[in-house]
Amino acid sequence: MKIGDTLFFSPKHAFRDLDFTNPDQIALAFQDRVDGFYFAPAERLIGSNDAFAAGLVIFAGVEFLATTSSESEPSAWLADNLKIDHAVTAKVWEYFRHGLSHEGRVKGSAQFSFETGKVVVESEGIFVINPDHLLQGVRTAFQDRCARMDANRKQLVTDRLKRHFEREARAAKSEPFTVSAPSTETF
Repeated sequence: MKIGDTLFFSPKHAFRDLDFTNPDQIALAFQDRVDGFYFAPAERLIGSNDAFAAGLVIFAGVEFLATTSSESEPSAWLADNLKIDHAVTAKVWEYFRHGLSHEGRVKGSAQFSFETGKVVVESEGIFVINPDHLLQGVRTAFQDRCARMDANRKQLVTDRLKRHFEREARAAKSEPFTVSAPSTETF
């Protein structure tokens, strides 16, 4: 996110301030990014009863955190951290994440509902996710994992984030990027 001349990696950490030789700093910035760009916005959407949009943001956050901080595929990360059967999370990932991200819809007649008492329920082959319970479970699992993050895990996160974001960090430390007013010319 860009505010003025500053490009932010997370709400509290500008790209220009990232130091990929400092895994402790990068781990904190990573936590701030996941919570600030994914989980907090999803929480606000849930508060507005926007289940569909909240689900999309939560699944994007799960994908980002799983691919950045673990060796697991995101659906396996969900299964392991939310104690849900791997076969169920594989279907959930296909119907919800792939459907939302690639087709702008939930596939397989799956649904979101705030009325279920669990993260995911399945009835007659139809999966229903409560985005509020999903966010609570994912956020708790993420916070627990961050609290237990050792030096090796911090280095893994740092290496992966450097690979994905080094260009932005390098550019942010050079000349400021400015957005000019749109041209009035027609093509």
